[in-house]
Amino acid sequence: MLRYCLALLIATLAYAAPADYGCADRAVRVAYHPFGMAYWRDAQGQPQGIDPDLVAALSQATGCRFQVSELSRVLIWKMYEQGETDMVLSALPTEQRDRFGQFMPLPYWGNGNELVVLKSLGRPASLADLDELPEFRLGIVRSYKYGDTIWEQLIARQRERDELIEVADIESLYHQMKIGRINALISSPMLYRLMLPRYALDGKVHTLDWTPERNELRAGLYFSRSRFGAAELNRWEALLAGPMQQQFTAILRRYLGPRPN
Repeated sequence: MLRYCLALLIATLAYAAPADYGCADRAVRVAYHPFGMAYWRDAQGQPQGIDPDLVAALSQATGCRFQVSELSRVLIWKMYEQGETDMVLSALPTEQRDRFGQFMPLPYWGNGNELVVLKSLGRPASLADLDELPEFRLGIVRSYKYGDTIWEQLIARQRERDELIEVADIESLYHQMKIGRINALISSPMLYRLMLPRYALDGKVHTLDWTPERNELRAGLYFSRSRFGAAELNRWEALLAGPMQQQFTAILRRYLGPRPN
């Protein structure tokens, strides 16, 4: 009878034990990178955005503790390759990154670029329409890759005409629109939903989606193989592919509104 009770107790404890996500003995190291609605700090210096909310949801679902820091994107990827960070947020998959960890997708949206124009320009619907607007002044972030062919064509055209204004970073770009030096820029909802109110431009612009047929970028999380074993990675994958899908969609709606059809 005693042996039976002990066996029953062990089975009960094993069933009740939380799944092992590889975080029982130490926190999961993760870094935030300031990028629009993905991550920013409020007036009190508190972390806000999609990434902090996702980390909080993962902590609640797994019981893992997270050690968070704020780093540049370049440094985050360097530390990932060196095994000095365990998880990378808001990541795009590449063969190079696959060498060091496992990519797990999440249903991101809001990362496709659109043309943001001051309302004084009206609603141009094509590059040809811009030819009818001699006052059109486009600004971009220097060396930034805007992806879709139509944006690269527009940038090349404005550069060839010597009518392109280039700045060092996204904050400077929106500042140029605020002071009237430019009246158009290329940005994604992930960025402009934060930056337009910050620079008192909300309600003063049209956001024009010239590429509605595009597919959203495939994005998600990277988990370092130097930290997580195969069984632990399988548990993370099951969580992200299952219960976390609906929760992550709710987080995106909170910051970006409903998913476009």
